[in-house]
Amino acid sequence: PFLDHSLRAADAIIAATPAHVSSSEQLLPVRETARFRIVPYGFDLTRFERRPALADEIRRRLCAKFLVFALGRHVYYKGFEFLIRALASLPGAVLALGGQGPITGELQRVAREAGVAARVRFVGRIPDEELPAWYHACDVFCLPSVERAEAFGIVQVEAMACGKPVVCCQLGNGVNWVNRDGETGLT
Repeated sequence: PFLDHSLRAADAIIAATPAHVSSSEQLLPVRETARFRIVPYGFDLTRFERRPALADEIRRRLCAKFLVFALGRHVYYKGFEFLIRALASLPGAVLALGGQGPITGELQRVAREAGVAARVRFVGRIPDEELPAWYHACDVFCLPSVERAEAFGIVQVEAMACGKPVVCCQLGNGVNWVNRDGETGLT
């Protein structure tokens, strides 16, 4: 009731994408009003434009004919376990999984059980200054998030700024507003 009252009393409601409005259950009581303003996230993507020399070193080090890159905190809604299992159907592909978190050990176990542990590189936290090189090194970027807790996926924008194709899941929110199936990537 407090949220509904606050929403009805607001002169304006700001969201990052139209999909944030249309997919939000919390905004349902006021969805049909004209109070919504879309204010996109601001990004300085210039640092992603040029391919750093480190990108070639990453490719050599990982010995990948086809490199899939995924990045994020290792938590339940990111869906990394599904990406790891899917790697079994991509012979010759290597997954570079950046980040860490409370389920990193579980993800390593999933890789062993799926028989792909030798092709999954848990690269840990990637320093911000090295991030463009990882995007440029990959053949495809995957955002395998499976829950609506992933509301946008800034990593998709970064990968796109490097000219990389993006694969994501259909979440019906800002994730799919950024990566449109068949237009900017695959869903």
